[in-house]
Amino acid sequence: MKKINAPAQSLVEFAIIAPLLIVMLLGTVDFALAFGNQMAIRSAVAEGGYFIAQHPGNQAGAERQVRELLRDLPGATETGRLNVSFVSTGCVSGRQDTTVAVSYRHDFWFTAVLPAAQVLLQSETTVPQFGSCS
Repeated sequence: MKKINAPAQSLVEFAIIAPLLIVMLLGTVDFALAFGNQMAIRSAVAEGGYFIAQHPGNQAGAERQVRELLRDLPGATETGRLNVSFVSTGCVSGRQDTTVAVSYRHDFWFTAVLPAAQVLLQSETTVPQFGSCS
């Protein structure tokens, strides 16, 4: 029986394992980027809620603030990729609630290989607007 050359065997083993290790590394980086983007969205939604609570009815100002906070997200200026919405309830006992919602389509690095490699990141908050209606 012939003995296998140890350096050649190591090279073959590495060639088999390397793609798996690279995919795992890229997946970890992708997850970290998506998680960081989700935290940025949650923070921007909270700031937008704070703004709309202090300035009832100024949804345009709140949207500008949210978009400004999220301007560094990849593709944030692309149409339909970053959506900011406000929904107000009817007036009940002199109080109106407004919900601030943001959704963002995060594309993973694997999108070039798998076109469906994306996730929709979302966050929303509801804030009261006391005295905003009668």
